[in-house]
Amino acid sequence: MFGSTISAIGETMLPKVVRETLALQPGNRVFYLMHEGTVRMLEVDSIDRLYGVLRHGGPLVDMGEMERARVSGAIEA
Repeated sequence: MFGSTISAIGETMLPKVVRETLALQPGNRVFYLMHEGTVRMLEVDSIDRLYGVLRHGGPLVDMGEMERARVSGAIEA
């Protein structure tokens, strides 16, 4: 486990091992995920790289069509 201190203006320095593990460089952005009293930090660039990973070759479906399919029982909520 690694820690750092929060400054009077709310800034903190990430420990070197954290920067190295996430391959963070000056200017990179990070994302903080808060859930049930815990906080996780992710590199934003890693999320951006996932864009387009899930391909869909079929026709586009709008939200109305999805809702009608859910209501008709075609898909579970």
